[in-house]
Amino acid sequence: MNRVERAVHARLAQHIRLKCVVKRLYHAVGSLVPVRDQLPDEPLVVRSGFFFGFHDVCPWSADDTRLLAHQCGHVPLREPQPHDDVGIGFFTGREQHEFVPLARTRAFNWQEGSRLQWVGAEDQLIFNVMDHGRPLSRRIDANGSEIAVYDVPVCTVSLDGQYASSYNFARVRRYDLAYSYAGIDAAPVDPASADDGLMVLSLPSGRTELRCTLRQLSLWRSSPSMYGAYHYVSHCQFSPDARQLSFLHCWLVGGLRRTRLLVYELSSGQLYEFPQSARVSHYCWMGPRRLLAYANTTEAGRQYYSWDLETPQCQIIGAGVLTDDGHPQVEPQLRWLLTDTYADRFCRQHLILFDLRRERRHHLLALRVPVGYREAVRCDFHPRWNRRYTAVCFDSPHSGSRSLCTFSLALSEQYEVAHDTA
Repeated sequence: MNRVERAVHARLAQHIRLKCVVKRLYHAVGSLVPVRDQLPDEPLVVRSGFFFGFHDVCPWSADDTRLLAHQCGHVPLREPQPHDDVGIGFFTGREQHEFVPLARTRAFNWQEGSRLQWVGAEDQLIFNVMDHGRPLSRRIDANGSEIAVYDVPVCTVSLDGQYASSYNFARVRRYDLAYSYAGIDAAPVDPASADDGLMVLSLPSGRTELRCTLRQLSLWRSSPSMYGAYHYVSHCQFSPDARQLSFLHCWLVGGLRRTRLLVYELSSGQLYEFPQSARVSHYCWMGPRRLLAYANTTEAGRQYYSWDLETPQCQIIGAGVLTDDGHPQVEPQLRWLLTDTYADRFCRQHLILFDLRRERRHHLLALRVPVGYREAVRCDFHPRWNRRYTAVCFDSPHSGSRSLCTFSLALSEQYEVAHDTA
């Protein structure tokens, strides 16, 4: 966004309905302007009628030979209905063109799918299912044989495959169906329950523990806006060493959502809070005790920030260069940040590679998306690296239907020399 767009966006932030109307009109006009797509250097593989979901888990198997996906081509472009379902499976073959269907589920949404993901380095996968209005999780092997059914839905699985995070998806639905499931039971009435909150599931034993209650969260370093508000947890991620669990603590005030990014230390129960934040949207881990997040802080406004758990301050990342919200991932060497943008004035979504060492931004691609893919049915790129960090996967409707896309991306010291920067 340019300065004018950012100013208008900030003005409309507290007026959700008006913001949606203005955005629709703006994109409708912009979509009439002829623009060219920018394609990546390597061939782009487009698998129409499929998508993966969010940016916080890797869809590739441990050996990078199989690519998880939801088969969705039969579902109309609208919010999912209770009777809708999607296929669960993976792509295999030399260029991962052959889809192997394994199961089906009604527990899905367009932003995060069914939370489909691999379990550690094993040839096993887990995803959420619906059981008479109640979300559960199901674990199967690569042949589709059932291994276990857990009595809670999962959000993310730790890299070692031992634990999964969980929370109440019905509470999330009270604010936004885009991150919950159609047909789910009504949300609990209690605004800050002592029997609900952040949960950890032991995958070997099937035992679930409530680690941090909503009542505790509503009282811990509370602000006046939390009093009497409706609280819930979402967007959990384990640290790479599985010793910490990050999550968004959300509360509703007059129909508006407020968020803060918290980290729960699994061994001690200690909580850490992202500093000086008015709102955190998307984030990722940068090693075992450091995170990167797009947030709106009281000191510097909307920016990407990095934050070490041991420090009370956060640092701006890409000042004046990374100006838009996106869905970030950082590779283990902490050199490269992969992220995307929402649709610009011409309805183009961008994929960006940012050099954290030299603070340079590289445009990997820009694709125009149909104006019908907006709001609850939007199709964000949600970029994800493969296990070796040699390829990128993202979802896109630029071909006219929701599609799972991949292309090769070689990271090297010479990358910034061979490519234009902005």
